[in-house]
Amino acid sequence: MLSTNFPQHRTLLDLHHYFQHGDEEINVQFDVSLFTDVLIPYTLSSYRAADYQDKVPALAINILSKSTWRADVGENVDLCRALRIPVYIIFAPFDVASKHYRPPFARAYVLMADGSHAIREQRNTCVDAAGAVIEQNLIDLGDAVPFRVGIEKLEGKHEKTQDRFRLVIVRSASPERFLTAFEQEKQRAEQEKQRAEQEKQRADKYLKVLKDHGIEP
Repeated sequence: MLSTNFPQHRTLLDLHHYFQHGDEEINVQFDVSLFTDVLIPYTLSSYRAADYQDKVPALAINILSKSTWRADVGENVDLCRALRIPVYIIFAPFDVASKHYRPPFARAYVLMADGSHAIREQRNTCVDAAGAVIEQNLIDLGDAVPFRVGIEKLEGKHEKTQDRFRLVIVRSASPERFLTAFEQEKQRAEQEKQRAEQEKQRADKYLKVLKDHGIEP
């Protein structure tokens, strides 16, 4: 969703990030990081801030897993605050942690001007049965990024019985979702199908009018 809808920014996936903080080098791994207005026209094995004017991501996301969730909800929160990363999100795709983080669950740590975190949490899905966005179930991320986030329940199960979830991103000023490339293509195909059906209906009506007037096309 991020790389498709914000090509002017750079989205990195599942990389170690290295930052210099005072006399200490900090190594923190993010599942997703979004750098605004940064041109990196090549793939990376890791992100070293020293090579990019010490820029930190505008948004970092960690997806909780059985092996990482304790660090993601603990030390990594403090590291993001120390590095002054504007938004840090933790999210549970299915039940992998303690009961307190049982999905649906997402929490955003939004950096305030005084260096503290405003914690914004959501435990409700934001997409109804018709596919419409429920705005009251979104997390506002402030001005750091041009969207809000919410939780969507997916079809199918994990390991037979567990519900699955994903994060979705929604425009800041309207309940319009940003779609993946696959979803955009599916939407275009559906629109083309509808247009073709409308054209067929118009053609059928035209032929009927001609026949009603005794005109054979």
